[in-house]
Formats: sequence, C-alpha cells, structure tokens
Amino acid sequence: MRTSEFLYGDSYDKEFVQEHLNLFHRQIIWAKELIDTLQEVHFMDRDMFRINKALEAIKWNESMIAQALGKDK
Repeated sequence: MRTSEFLYGDSYDKEFVQEHLNLFHRQIIWAKELIDTLQEVHFMDRDMFRINKALEAIKWNESMIAQALGKDK
C-alpha cells in the first residue's frame, strides 16, 4: 500500500485526516448496513457485485484509518 504522502504529495495533512476519522468510520457503518440489507434478499436476486464493492470500501476505509493513526504497513 502506498502512503498518503506518496499519493497526495507534501500537502497531505495527516492531522486534518486524524481529526475527521469519524467520516471513515461512518462509511464503514454504511457499507456494513448495505451488505446486511442486500444479504436479506433471496440468493438468486442478490447483487453480488454491489456486495463486493461494499466490502472493498470497508477495507479501503479501514486502511485509511490505520494509515492516519500510523498503523500502516
């Protein structure tokens, strides 16, 4: 995984991101709620593409939180 400094340059403000971590947490909650809703639908009618994209979003948001807290790999 690339660091935010690598992706956004020297103007990346880690403290700003740390102050707004609740946005990443909220997006994780929304994605989990969507997955729960989509899984209630009969298996043949489930939107697996959308479920997979929501899972990717959860992973991405978790990585942003880890990076902002200095826990990135």
